This record gives sequence, C-alpha cells and structure tokens, in this order.
Amino acid sequence: MEQPYNGSLEANTVGTAVLKSRGLHTEGEWYWIGIGALIGFAILYNIFFTMALAYLQRTVHLLHTVHVANK
Repeated sequence: MEQPYNGSLEANTVGTAVLKSRGLHTEGEWYWIGIGALIGFAILYNIFFTMALAYLQRTVHLLHTVHVANK
C-alpha cells in the first residue's frame, strides 16, 4: 500500500521547496536563463515602444499639417 504524502520535501530552503512542489526546475542554470529572458523581453519591449512613439509622432505631425493647411 502506498504511503500518504506528508508534505515534506527534500530541500535546503523554502524557495527550493516551493519550486519542487510545483514541479519546476531548481538547478542553477535556470536562474540565469530566467534573468536572460527578463533582460531580453525588456530590450524587446523598449524597441517596440520606441517604434510606436515614432509612429505616433509622425501621425500627430501629419494631422497638425492637415489642420494648418485647412485654415
């Protein structure tokens, strides 16, 4: 017969125990992969945000030109 789960995990810290209980990886390289992904998404977000601002500035400039030409 199978023993019931008593809630204990073989872990040194609470953080490691939480990661293991959720079935996530606890090896050291996964921290660096996560940091790399975080930096990569931040750079990607900033590039898209800059492109959106450049597009909006061009659109506002065109609308202002049309408004002045109609006066």
